[in-house]
Amino acid sequence: PQIPEDIPLVDGERANLAALLGMIAYRTPIPYDEVLAFYLAEMPANGWERSSEGTYQIPNTAVLNYQKIDRKATVSLSTVNESTYILILIQDK
Repeated sequence: PQIPEDIPLVDGERANLAALLGMIAYRTPIPYDEVLAFYLAEMPANGWERSSEGTYQIPNTAVLNYQKIDRKATVSLSTVNESTYILILIQDK
């Protein structure tokens, strides 16, 4: 799959990895809290600025919005049955 260089993916097992038309989706056995911490740290490390607009976190679910000069990215996380599901949407502004 074609994944932009500035979009980090967690290390380790990544099941059902799909990437097309500005969308990346996969699932991992890594606990939700670790995946959340990974994206909170690694998106800014890849030059993304966190946007408070539309961003929220509730137990076991998060939507994190980021922006760069010409693009926006939304990282959605949720946990179901011992797996963490990740959906990343990337848009040109």
